[in-house]
Amino acid sequence: MRKAIRIGLMISIAFGLSGCLGGATEPVIVIGKYQLESVNGASLPYIFPNGVGIKSEVIELKEDGSFTDNAEHSDGTTLSDVGTYTNYGNTVILYDQTLGFVYQGLVDGKTMSVTVGSYTERFVRP
Repeated sequence: MRKAIRIGLMISIAFGLSGCLGGATEPVIVIGKYQLESVNGASLPYIFPNGVGIKSEVIELKEDGSFTDNAEHSDGTTLSDVGTYTNYGNTVILYDQTLGFVYQGLVDGKTMSVTVGSYTERFVRP
């Protein structure tokens, strides 16, 4: 489910990045661990319409420009992705090397919002 959602998002981002970043392009500090707090405003665990539930997820943006994304589903299975990222102003572009696509997050203070298809995930950095 997540892979299919992110593939659709990759296409949207490719078009969006072609001229929609706007504003400041100087990187802001985004390094740290971001814990998933909600999906579409609903707290965790979140159950998608196909019955797949997400119990927790942590995205760690590292100083060397790499990231890890570890998610635990409600049934106990886990999904771990790795990749690299760049940031322009408050926009973080994540290049997922595990699934082979690109998606973006918007950082505002200690929160990062990641939109994947029609789902918006809100992450918080402690």
